[in-house]
Amino acid sequence: MPDGDGATFLSSVRNAANDAIDTAQTAARTARGRLDEALDIVRPRMQPVDRGQQIRDDLGALFEDRSAEYRRAYDARDAAMAGDRIEAGAPHEALQKKAAELTTYEREAYVPADIMDSARKLAPETASAPQETGLVDMFGAPILRPQDAPPTEIPLSEALALRHGLTTRQREALAAGRAPEHRTLSQLSDELRSTIDDAMSPETRALDAQARELRRGVAADFEDGNLPSRILGTTARGRDRLPAETIGPRVTGGETPYRDTMRLVGDREGTRAAVRDQILADAQNAGAMRNQDSLNRFFADRAYAVGDFPDVRAGLEAAGASKTALDQAEDFARVQKARYGQGTNTPVGKFTRHDDTGVADAMRGVWKSARPGDDIKEILDTAGRSPENLRNARAAFFEDLARTTTNSAHDAAGNTVWNGRVLDGFLTNKKVQSVMDELWSGPKQREHLEQLREIGAALIDSESALRAKPPASSGTASISLQGKTDPALTATSVASTLRSVSRGQISKPIAESIFSRAGSGAGPRRFKPRQSTS
Repeated sequence: MPDGDGATFLSSVRNAANDAIDTAQTAARTARGRLDEALDIVRPRMQPVDRGQQIRDDLGALFEDRSAEYRRAYDARDAAMAGDRIEAGAPHEALQKKAAELTTYEREAYVPADIMDSARKLAPETASAPQETGLVDMFGAPILRPQDAPPTEIPLSEALALRHGLTTRQREALAAGRAPEHRTLSQLSDELRSTIDDAMSPETRALDAQARELRRGVAADFEDGNLPSRILGTTARGRDRLPAETIGPRVTGGETPYRDTMRLVGDREGTRAAVRDQILADAQNAGAMRNQDSLNRFFADRAYAVGDFPDVRAGLEAAGASKTALDQAEDFARVQKARYGQGTNTPVGKFTRHDDTGVADAMRGVWKSARPGDDIKEILDTAGRSPENLRNARAAFFEDLARTTTNSAHDAAGNTVWNGRVLDGFLTNKKVQSVMDELWSGPKQREHLEQLREIGAALIDSESALRAKPPASSGTASISLQGKTDPALTATSVASTLRSVSRGQISKPIAESIFSRAGSGAGPRRFKPRQSTS
C-alpha cells in the first residue's frame, strides 16, 4: 500500500468543506452587520404626527407674517387715502353697467343684492322740494325752507368697502368650487376696481398697488386650494381639515404639492428636517431597499424631492449597495452550503457523508459515479493538491482497491490472496482510470501508474500459471486451497511489491519477474498490458 492515510484525507476534505461554508457564512454575517449600520443611518427618526405638525406650524407662522405684512401696507394706503374722494354715484353706476352685460340668470343667481343695495344708497338722489316754514313774506307768500342737496362726492373708503365685500364673496365661491359664481363676482369686482383706481391720488395708488400685490401673494400661496391652503384649512368648528399624520405623505407624494410647500417653508430648519425624514419613510414604505432596481425606481419617482437632499440620496445609495452585497454574500453562502454540505448530492457532500471507517466506501462512491474524473477533481480541489493530501488520497484509493480485488477466502496460512483477474479488470476500468489519472498526475506518478497497471496484468499471468499445475478435484486454484499459494501472491506481498514500484524502489521488470516466478516457478516472461475495458 502507498504511504499515507486515507482517513486523514477524508478528514482533510471534510475540514476544507466546512471551512469553505464557514467562510461564506461569516462573510454573509459581516455583510448583514454593514447593512444594519447603513439602514440605521437612513431610518426615519420622527413620528408621522410630528412631521406633519412641524410643517403645519411653519406654514402657519409664515401665513401670519405675510398677513401682517399686507395689513400694514393697507394701513399705510388707508392713511394716505383719507383725503381721497369719489363721485357718490360712481360705484353704483359701475356695478349697474357690468350687471347689465350679464345674462338674466347670472344677474338673478350671482349678483349680490345686499352689495348692490349698499351701492345704490351711496348714489345721490334728486333734491327734495322745499318745505313750508309756516311763515309768509311781506307779500303774503309762504316762506319755504330748501332741502339740503345730497353730497356729490363720498370718501373713497366707501367704494373700497363695497369691493372688499365682493372679493370676500369671490374667495368663498372659489373655495366652494362654484366657478360660475366666482367668474361673475370677479367681473363685478374688476369693474368696480377700475372706477376706484381712477379716483385715487397718485400717492394712494402707489401704496394700494403695493398692498394689493402683497395680498395677491398671500391669496395665491395660502388660499387658492393648493396643499398649503389645505394644510392650514379649518372646519366650521375650527378643527384642522387635514390630520397631522397625513401632511408629510401629501407633501412628498407629488411634485406640485412638494414645490408649493417647499417654495414657502423649504428654507426653515423644522420643515426641512420633517420633509427629509418623510422621504426616508417613503423609501422604507416603498420597499426601496429590497434590491437595486427598487431603489432606482424610487429615485426616479421622487427625483423632485431627493434632489434637494443630497445626504438622503447618498445614505440610500450606501444602504442599497450594502443590501446588494448582502444578497450576493447570502447567495454565495447558500451555494457553498449546497456544494460542500455533508450529505448533499454533490461530489464533496457524498464523499464526506462517510466517517473515518468508511474511507473505502467513500472512494468507491467516487469512481462509481457518473463523472468520476470531475468528482475526484472537485474533491482534490476542495482539500488542496498538496503532496500530503495526494499521498493520503492515493492511500484512500488503495483501501478500496484492496477490498475490491482480493479474494474473500484466505489461504491455509491465513493470508489474503489477490485476485489477479479482478485486479486487472479494476485497474483497466475506464472510470477507475479517470480517478487514478488525477491521483497520479505528475510525470513520475504517471510512470508509476502505468507500471501498476502492467503489474495487474502480470498477476493474471501468475494465476494462469497456478491453474496450469496439477489440479485438485475442483481443477481451480487448488494450490491456494491447500495452503500452497506462493507467498509472493498474498495481499501483503503484492501490496509490498506495488508500494516498492510506486516509490521507485524496484523496477517494473523486477516486479514482473517476481509475479511470474511465483505463478510458474520459472524465470520472468514477457507480456503486454491488457487493453482497458469500461
